Amino acid sequence: MSTTSSSTREAEKLERRLHPRVPVFYLSRLSTPQCPADDAVVVDLSVGGCRVHSTVQVRPGMEVHLQIALPNQ
Repeated sequence: MSTTSSSTREAEKLERRLHPRVPVFYLSRLSTPQCPADDAVVVDLSVGGCRVHSTVQVRPGMEVHLQIALPNQ
């Protein structure tokens, strides 16, 4: 009998990444075709993508525009 919950198994599947993620804190602006640009923060980066915290509602498959303010530039 397995003691691992289905939510734990789902989380483990989501964490299988092809590229390692690097923690960052980059100020940015995020917009969608339906929402004007709003402040956001990029919190990790990898070769395959990034994680962004924002108040803009984004669904899987939705087109987004992200402007990242790189440090010292």
